[in-house]
Amino acid sequence: MGTNKQIVEKVNGNIARLNLGFVSMYVFRDDSSTICIDAGFNPRKVRSGFAELELDVNKVDAVFLTHSDRDHTGGITAFPKTKVFISSEEEQMMDGRKARFLNVVHSKKPQCELTYMKDGETVKVGEISVKAVDTPGHTLGSMSFIVNGGYLFVGDALNLKDGGAVMDRAFLQMDRSLQEASIRKLARLEKISMLFTAHTGFTDDFEKAMDGWR
Repeated sequence: MGTNKQIVEKVNGNIARLNLGFVSMYVFRDDSSTICIDAGFNPRKVRSGFAELELDVNKVDAVFLTHSDRDHTGGITAFPKTKVFISSEEEQMMDGRKARFLNVVHSKKPQCELTYMKDGETVKVGEISVKAVDTPGHTLGSMSFIVNGGYLFVGDALNLKDGGAVMDRAFLQMDRSLQEASIRKLARLEKISMLFTAHTGFTDDFEKAMDGWR
């Protein structure tokens, strides 16, 4: 686990978790490319994590945002030269069409140019493959990403409790029935070797995590 002094948790040779306190982002890299899933909430903490990894934030090739909540987008200014992807369905959360909470509180567009992805679309970053999976519920445009066919990053689409997938607290969800359907959609995925969440860590037992959701 990361602490205030040690932000980075190395998962394997390709993946590192930046534990930024109450939320995590992930760094995935191979010999030629580096991508991030989400951007945390604080650019200073993001830069500290990259310093621990001995990586240059200016050499990140792409950031994939699971949704537009600030704890996932607030650190994006740490990556001024990076291409940023988000679901096309999440645009309604950032342009004033849909309120995030109580029909009053609206999400803010991240301080960067965005490239929009659709469900099932795949982006290649060097030799890294990133496939988009629409998983609405937490927000209307929440999106999960499958990296290199086997690593599933879900953001806030689900939490892990005792190794199993659970829904988050009701007041954080825009549409609880949509969130339940999204988890069932993820449970049908095949050949997933690891599952990563934004707030409750990760697991290398996808079958156990999704037991009961199929």
